[in-house]
Amino acid sequence: MIRGNHETKKTNIEYGFYAECQKKFRGNTDAWEYFNEMFDYLPIAAVINDSIFCVHGGLSPQVEFLSDIGTINRF
Repeated sequence: MIRGNHETKKTNIEYGFYAECQKKFRGNTDAWEYFNEMFDYLPIAAVINDSIFCVHGGLSPQVEFLSDIGTINRF
């Protein structure tokens, strides 16, 4: 699994994940918070067999080298 744009709080609120959690858990937002905490740990990129680069939808133009990805503070 690779983190994408829907695994950010702002986007998953906008596209209904927050509302879905509220509905399924009777107004309790704890599950939504736990999901978002877990999403923070998903990798934002992967390299397979030193030849295939995987991302959900792209990276910031400020990322020029693979080593730059490891310096991003996601927490």
